[in-house]
Amino acid sequence: MNFLEKNFEKIKTIFFHELGHFIAYKQSTKEIEGFKIMDLQIQPCAECKNGFKGFIVPLPPPGYKNSARMSPDRLAHNFSNNYFGCLFQLLLTDSDEHLALCMLDYGQCDQKNLNTTLQRYGLLGKTSEIENHFYEFHKKLKKKNFDSLKN
Repeated sequence: MNFLEKNFEKIKTIFFHELGHFIAYKQSTKEIEGFKIMDLQIQPCAECKNGFKGFIVPLPPPGYKNSARMSPDRLAHNFSNNYFGCLFQLLLTDSDEHLALCMLDYGQCDQKNLNTTLQRYGLLGKTSEIENHFYEFHKKLKKKNFDSLKN
């Protein structure tokens, strides 16, 4: 069995996870002048719980300064971008796993990014409220039929 065959399910899961980030980024560019996507990558990762890491390589908008505070719209899209990886991963793999567990496994880097952003913007007290919004959104999406995306 070659490397791809041996790791197909993990790579597929990571791909679905990164697809969620891709869709969130694409939506961001429609809503606000957001980041475009330069690349989507999946790589082996010894320190990752599942053995792989995936990531979207963003292309920042003109004039973007990393130290600049995000507008409320951009902050909302930042939360969506981080949560959508796990949302799509769970939907497209028919997982009954809770979104919070995904954020600690395949979404471990996303969770770190969220925590940093929440802290930076003084929103740690709103963590549960923000999480619950995405948990409810996930429940609503689970009721939809995503079979056509799985083939």
